[in-house]
Amino acid sequence: YTPDVTAQIIRLDNEDKAKEILEKAKASGADFAQLAKDNSTDEKTKANGGEITFDSASTEVPEQVKKAAFALDVNGVSDVIKATGTQAYSSQYYIVKLTKKTEKSSNIDDYKEKLKTVILTQKQNDATFVQSIIGKELQAANIKVKDQAFQNIFTQYIGGGDSSSSSSSKE
Repeated sequence: YTPDVTAQIIRLDNEDKAKEILEKAKASGADFAQLAKDNSTDEKTKANGGEITFDSASTEVPEQVKKAAFALDVNGVSDVIKATGTQAYSSQYYIVKLTKKTEKSSNIDDYKEKLKTVILTQKQNDATFVQSIIGKELQAANIKVKDQAFQNIFTQYIGGGDSSSSSSSKE
């Protein structure tokens, strides 16, 4: 888990344009906020100079952008970062400037609640995990469905169970 960082991002849809903006951003005395306002395609951050705050659990920015931002020092500017766009097969190009970094604490208690939330959210969004838990509970409850019409209703959770005995008795 990486705590909050504040960064400025410029999102572009064209790699050549991104490389051109990167040169301007890395030039001495460059006004990154102005470059973001003039060029970024990210409507949420564009108006305030590309500024955004996120941590490693955030879903607002692509994984590649988060990794690049966490690796930067304060006031560091990334190279062009290619990330998969929201539409299939589209790429977006990001330039990130780190403006503020929260130091990692060595005390796990500082992060326990946050980590708990992150892990719970991950598990709740994992369909296979959810299905396995429901399956275990249903098997522990040892449910039996007597009505033929509903015989297979729980098979997705407990993988068949008693339904095999009803199908083997052919008439």
